[in-house]
Amino acid sequence: MNNLQLDYFLSVANTRNLTRSAQELFVSPPAISKQISRLEKELGVHLFTRLGRGMELTTAGTHMHEFFSSQKAALELAIKNARDAEHIQSKKLTFGIIKSWSVYEPLRRFREFLLKPPYEAELSVRECDIDVIVSLLEAGEADVIICLGGEFSAIDRTEEVVTIPLIKTRRIFLFSARNPLAKKKDLVPSDFANMPLLSPTGPKHIAALNDIRSLCSSLGFLPRIVHMQYFSTLFGVGIDAGFTLIDELSEKLYNPAFASLELDETHTVNLAWLKSNKNPAIEALPYCVDMFNSWQSNRG
Repeated sequence: MNNLQLDYFLSVANTRNLTRSAQELFVSPPAISKQISRLEKELGVHLFTRLGRGMELTTAGTHMHEFFSSQKAALELAIKNARDAEHIQSKKLTFGIIKSWSVYEPLRRFREFLLKPPYEAELSVRECDIDVIVSLLEAGEADVIICLGGEFSAIDRTEEVVTIPLIKTRRIFLFSARNPLAKKKDLVPSDFANMPLLSPTGPKHIAALNDIRSLCSSLGFLPRIVHMQYFSTLFGVGIDAGFTLIDELSEKLYNPAFASLELDETHTVNLAWLKSNKNPAIEALPYCVDMFNSWQSNRG
């Protein structure tokens, strides 16, 4: 057995539905079914019974679910403790950021600050898609993440997350430069009402999706949201299959394949970390906020 099989099994055990698990994991239902069948063959037991459109654990499946869940939790805790100890020993602060966000200059300044006493810590950066940015905290792969607020609807322990506002950034509709709207004068947000809104945010990110709907509603239309992975979203926009919502931090604004409409609306970008994080360099984060604010002011 492997981690993929266990992750698929635990997901279906929690959702009781192959389709729902497939949506959450961004794979197809047959892919999940195939891995679970392999796991059942290796274990020599049936883990699920089908009930209409749903799935129910068998008695053997219930025992294995309890065992695998406890083992996974114990492993994650051991990994987190080991990484916390390594961070303290190596004096390193790891940031998680969303791919394509152009925040190099303020992070460069913050890195120079961290290298000096009293912190004397190296800054490390992990990039990932927006729909999994919070998981870097849960997995102990980042001490701090730069993110939007809506992602936290996908985390199980929101009470353990500390957030502080970093900067406000303007929101933007990104669409294909080949779309006729790219040549339209006096373009307005409601011109996008008949186009699919491609979103890298999955169905489990309830707050983020509600934010998108609320924004579009305030602009005069209700969006038809299509869920996609991050790079699938950009590809979809590039081939004119729809438009997406980004902000002024995105490097994609400078890609000639895309056109954009800047909105009046803004949203807050946050720094977030777990209360349980013992990395002493966390104390330097207020200085990071100052550096981002200074950088944004100089950008005009």
